[in-house]
Amino acid sequence: MDRLARLAGALGASALALAPFAWFALGGRWGGALAAQAGIGALLLGLSLFYHRDRLARPSAGRGAFFLAFSALAGLGLLALLAALNIGLSRAQLELDLTAESLHTLDPASVEAAQALQGEVEILAFYGPASREFAWIESLVQGYQRHSPHLRLRALEPSRHPELVERYGVRLEGRRLLLRAGDRVERAAGLEEADLTAALLRLGAEARPKVYALTGHGEGALDDSAGPRGLATLAQALDEEGIDAAPFSLLSGEPLPSDAAALIVAGPQRPLLDAELEALIVYLDMGGRLLLLLDPGVDANLRPLLDHLAVQAEDDLLLDAGGRLAERYGPAVVAGAQFTAHPITEGFTAAVAFPTARSLTPLRLPGQARPTPLVLSGEASWGETDYTSEAAVGLSQGERQGPLPLVVLGETPTEGRYLVFGDADLAGNQWLPLLGNRDLLLNSLGWLAALDDRPTLRPRRRAASRLIFLSRTDEALLRLGTLDLLPLALAAVGLAIWLRRRTA
Repeated sequence: MDRLARLAGALGASALALAPFAWFALGGRWGGALAAQAGIGALLLGLSLFYHRDRLARPSAGRGAFFLAFSALAGLGLLALLAALNIGLSRAQLELDLTAESLHTLDPASVEAAQALQGEVEILAFYGPASREFAWIESLVQGYQRHSPHLRLRALEPSRHPELVERYGVRLEGRRLLLRAGDRVERAAGLEEADLTAALLRLGAEARPKVYALTGHGEGALDDSAGPRGLATLAQALDEEGIDAAPFSLLSGEPLPSDAAALIVAGPQRPLLDAELEALIVYLDMGGRLLLLLDPGVDANLRPLLDHLAVQAEDDLLLDAGGRLAERYGPAVVAGAQFTAHPITEGFTAAVAFPTARSLTPLRLPGQARPTPLVLSGEASWGETDYTSEAAVGLSQGERQGPLPLVVLGETPTEGRYLVFGDADLAGNQWLPLLGNRDLLLNSLGWLAALDDRPTLRPRRRAASRLIFLSRTDEALLRLGTLDLLPLALAAVGLAIWLRRRTA
């Protein structure tokens, strides 16, 4: 019975001492549970003291009681000091991100986007307030709110707000995070920091830049979401980057609209008219921006334009029988793994898949700067000139061996910019989501449209995946166990052993 009384006293004293500290550490949550802990602790300590009342009343126990009281007061003082330090640090909002990729620290572009807000921005999250998605969004938004007082977050259960669901076209399988500032609304492409920052940038922009895609020659169409060569996926990606895309035809004889930030010519299958080529050359010479995507084996009458750009499109098909892409897709899918240092490829580490690509050759013409190869194929690749034959193919005499240029770029004396890709399929719906294809196309259009000085942000990769999303209840239970129950058990056991040794 004596041992049981000592253990009850140790447990009660520990519960009493740790309850205030745990209350501060948990941010005031679980106040009822911690109050019950303090009450039970007081009861256990009182029962233990009552059981040992005769021993405590004896004079011989006076010195031991003094040291016990002194140790208890010193422990309580230390806990009070730690609690005060915890309160001070929490009010100072100091943080330390120890993850290798700084996953919990906002990118400077995100901080800049938050600080640039002038008016109120309401973030509408069409998720239940107790859902794991909203818990993640709330944690992310708090990082932005530290840098701007203009952000407000609302959790909207879709079933309880059918009018807003209908107004904004919210769908269960679609994007359910919206940003609203006055009458303007932008959708976040996902729930990551890059998505939220991109939406903030679009919301704060005075006008969205606009690119046009040439039509009339069998090019990929911006509204084609079913075909592998369709550009609907690219159009959606541009929209998420804050860039509008629209079709345009040169057959009408009208010049490109004045708001054209760039023109995309995506794999024409039929020849362009000479008048159209002349219009493209004039557009470039007036400072225009052109993204030209070519297909092997297709003569679209682009030779005059390519000559003007000092680029030669070889009549070959790039093959690489030894690459990892070849193991899965065949030798005609070549990886572009060598990148020239340029704003387009800054920080670029992902490979790019070029299905059915032709090689390019930058030319050195008098009075004109030589175009720069931006992406090169691997050393094991080669340009197959007999690609229409059904016979076995391999590197033959006279054929060029890699690395070979897949993408070249240049600038005109009139500040025009151009990019020539030896492949058009990588921009289509089938191949754009693969590897680094999407990022390369978006970076290229950003450079063409002179958006490279605008803060941009893409999702950061994690070294280890997050296993689960914790709800508020799960998070509080985890913190309660680690910050209160575990220290309580250790303190109680330690105090019980100490008391036993003192009285042995």
